[in-house]
Amino acid sequence: MAAAAEVLKEGVQGAKSLVKGLSVTWTNFWRTAVGRQAVTRRYGEDQHPETDLWMRERYRGLHGLTYHPEKTYEDGSRYENCIGCMACAKVCPDQLITMVLEKRAGHSGRYPVSFQIDLNPCCMCGLCSEICPTPFKALLMTREIEIASTDRADLILTKDRLMELGDRECARLRRDHNGALTDEISYKGWARAEAKQEKREAVAEKRAAGDAAAPVKKAPAKVAPKVAAKAEASAETAAAAEKPAEGDDSAGTSS
Repeated sequence: MAAAAEVLKEGVQGAKSLVKGLSVTWTNFWRTAVGRQAVTRRYGEDQHPETDLWMRERYRGLHGLTYHPEKTYEDGSRYENCIGCMACAKVCPDQLITMVLEKRAGHSGRYPVSFQIDLNPCCMCGLCSEICPTPFKALLMTREIEIASTDRADLILTKDRLMELGDRECARLRRDHNGALTDEISYKGWARAEAKQEKREAVAEKRAAGDAAAPVKKAPAKVAPKVAAKAEASAETAAAAEKPAEGDDSAGTSS
């Protein structure tokens, strides 16, 4: 009887936990499916990248290369922001970024003749975009969500494809912020150039007015004790050298 009672007790407890779990599941199902807090959307109707106001600002989708919004080359063509520093390729944990670079007149750094990203092993960490040092971000993580493909070759993004994706992302950023690239999207690097320029101008004004103090060089922590000991030794030597001179003066006065 005791064994039967224990089995019955465990069965009742299991049924209670099952009902409790299902109640939570169904409550949230109806809340999101038919309630005011619904978050489920049908793909293709209001999830297109051009109407993605529902998407979070820091969503990391496909990569994209950008043009400078104001600068152009001498022939009038659009200026590409990538300077070929290879920072993105070096920081990539999957080593999936390759590029061919060359020196070209009118372009800062090295011009990317080809730029390729293999999405097959990509973990979408976003480090390549975060480390990009250019004032106007050369490499962005866009909001493009259509990544899946039945062919692995389609997951290799060439430079032309990356520039196209970057253009679409920049257009979306301007549209979301009424045509202006403001501090609200400074995490993508669009506002850093103006901030750096303002800082340079402020420092230049202080130097011109003579208010800027000369930079003080600090000795490294490992060298500082040796420097302090040397300074104390030199001070003691100087003090010892001054004492005889004071004695001679006093002797001359007494005589």
